[in-house]
Amino acid sequence: QGPALEGKIRSLQKFDVDSRKELKGKRDQEIGKILSEIEKTVEKYAKANGYTLVFDNRGIIYGQKSDDITDEIIQVLNRGKR
Repeated sequence: QGPALEGKIRSLQKFDVDSRKELKGKRDQEIGKILSEIEKTVEKYAKANGYTLVFDNRGIIYGQKSDDITDEIIQVLNRGKR
């Protein structure tokens, strides 16, 4: 194999890697749009139907601020660090 062929192989490999990265980025962007739309729809439905929490297999999609105990937990954790 000569240097010209090796250069073409490297060029093809770089093209392959770059193309895969670009496609993955576009795919991730589209999935993000879909998930955002789903979450907005679930939130709107939950509010309209009086739900306080909605879960999926990843966690909470919607929760009323009054049900959120994050600040209290952070305070407890911070007290333990003193």
